[in-house]
Amino acid sequence: KQFSKNFESLGPRDKKGNYTNTKVTSAGVLLLLPYQGKADRKGVLTIGYGHLISKGDDWMRSGITMEQVNAIHDQDIAEHAWRIPIAVKVPISQHEFDALGLFQMNMGPYGLELGNGGKKTSILTRLNDGKRKEAALRFYLYCNSGGHFTEGLFFRRLSETLIFLTGEYTMVGKANYKVIIKKIASASKPEAEKELLNFYNRKTGQG
Repeated sequence: KQFSKNFESLGPRDKKGNYTNTKVTSAGVLLLLPYQGKADRKGVLTIGYGHLISKGDDWMRSGITMEQVNAIHDQDIAEHAWRIPIAVKVPISQHEFDALGLFQMNMGPYGLELGNGGKKTSILTRLNDGKRKEAALRFYLYCNSGGHFTEGLFFRRLSETLIFLTGEYTMVGKANYKVIIKKIASASKPEAEKELLNFYNRKTGQG
């Protein structure tokens, strides 16, 4: 499903230079839900939209209401997105924040800062250097799970990349990934289409 663009600014920062608005928009939340629904892993118990049932959450095992599902999901997003205004040192728009928020929901609250083997991701370093398009074209590099390429994560990264570059919120899968890659290349650089397709084909044994 595609959602309308949202280019509103995150607004002013506080005295420490952090943004006062750190919420992922409703468009970002809605796009995230199907991806979170696929978050279960063997031996990991989740509930709702991919919420990990950890120590202290035993009460959830007997079931929760939809109201609780949505409240828990909102809390999960907030807990994963709070580091973004601290890690990012340059002004960003709301759709760029949304893309980073979706990335953090998968990689953890310190994903941007520690997701590269305990070091800063190239997304963050390029963004803080003011190289927005280069930063956007680094999302796809972080699509491994358990040390192995995961097709679903690659598609998710394409969603995040498109949001970051254009503010377009679109689910990505086998049916439309080539179209999305074309849009990404159009919004960044022509060479990106070949780069992304070659990466995908190589990882999936098609090239």
